Amino acid sequence: MGCELSIYISVYNSAEFLERAFAALRTFDESAVEIVFTDDASTDGSLALLENFRAARKNVKILKHETNRGPGAAANTALAEISGTWFQRCDSDDEILADGVLAALEKGKRTNAKIVFTPFLDRQPDGAESPSVLALQQEALNPLKLFWRFKDFGANLCSMLTRTEHLRACNARFPETRPFVGVDTPFLAELVAGLKYAEVACSEIPSYRYYRRTGSFSAPRLNQQRDFEQRAHALLNNFHELERLGENFVERALLTPEERDAGLRRRAGSTLRALRKAGMHVEMMREYRKIRGRYGTDPRLRRQYIKSLPFWLVSPLRRRAKTKT
Repeated sequence: MGCELSIYISVYNSAEFLERAFAALRTFDESAVEIVFTDDASTDGSLALLENFRAARKNVKILKHETNRGPGAAANTALAEISGTWFQRCDSDDEILADGVLAALEKGKRTNAKIVFTPFLDRQPDGAESPSVLALQQEALNPLKLFWRFKDFGANLCSMLTRTEHLRACNARFPETRPFVGVDTPFLAELVAGLKYAEVACSEIPSYRYYRRTGSFSAPRLNQQRDFEQRAHALLNNFHELERLGENFVERALLTPEERDAGLRRRAGSTLRALRKAGMHVEMMREYRKIRGRYGTDPRLRRQYIKSLPFWLVSPLRRRAKTKT
């Protein structure tokens, strides 16, 4: 019989950070939580540290790759072996927060949700720390919008708990041909596609501490992401203000670029350029086509789906839908 929670961690040359992760993991009850590591052919002594940790903890499992296959493959290897009712991801240089995890598990049991989102603590290189602000409005729990507005939602893939049976049912997997940055988006899309309101819940206690490191591989991408988020927030706020002027605003805004306000056009273009530069635009288009198939081929359903998306994605997706009708 499986345990209550599986925590999976992909490890590649993370020796200098592992003890911090171990310290947080030691706070969990060994009988209720299993910890699954995948060593992706580390060369810095990480595997030896994992072996020492396993020797002291009966709830630790270590999986090994003979060659470095990348973060997507390492995560998939671990997910294939987990046995817990729920699972959560932890990066090898971050920390799981036990109090937040236990609160999320309790919320999941009480609501019968398939996914429970929590805030996370964002630790800057200078030591400053702030919690993310989790959007608790009902609108934010609409799974159709959740994927497209995930960064606006205030969670990340490591601060969410998912039922393992849901993972098996939707057969979600990380892409194994992508570099370090970019493997989360397709996996998240598979998890949230087709969920209903009642199947998503939020807990207000942070379950994860995310460490931003100046010299990390993803640091340049994080700076681009923050710039993108600022533009997206400004655009979404403008959209919601204009939407209050009348129900027909969305219809008017969707027709052609020429019918839109020039300022909105510039913002939309700037945001879409940021998406392309970050390598996300193509992925969003691909995931849109994939998710759209789950809602049938009725043009009305596609139109309703497109209306649920943020404004900076609406125009290109509408043009695509019209060509398919």
